[in-house]
Amino acid sequence: MLNTDEKNWATYCHIAALAGVIFPLGNIIAPLIVWILKKEEYQMVDDQGKEVLNFQITAMLGVAISAIFMFAFIGFVFMLVIGVMVLIYTIKGIIRTSEGYLFSYPFTIKFIK
Repeated sequence: MLNTDEKNWATYCHIAALAGVIFPLGNIIAPLIVWILKKEEYQMVDDQGKEVLNFQITAMLGVAISAIFMFAFIGFVFMLVIGVMVLIYTIKGIIRTSEGYLFSYPFTIKFIK
């Protein structure tokens, strides 16, 4: 049985990714801080922190590739799609984790194992 603190801290990892809306690279720095602070204490935070970081790093890579294709205007479409997907899946991760379930992001490269 999960304890409430573990579930809450795992949820904070997902919520922290929304910091990218406020400041550059906040989508990576904020979840990284939560993960580093609580990964040893809670296994769910360790798992979900890695998930969030891997997804956000993959998204940033996608944005960088999209920027290369902006000269052909297809990059704008890719960037819009990536932005919408990141928002939808981050909200989905927040909801699922707050319910006590592990959430796995799709389309994610596992940089941190």
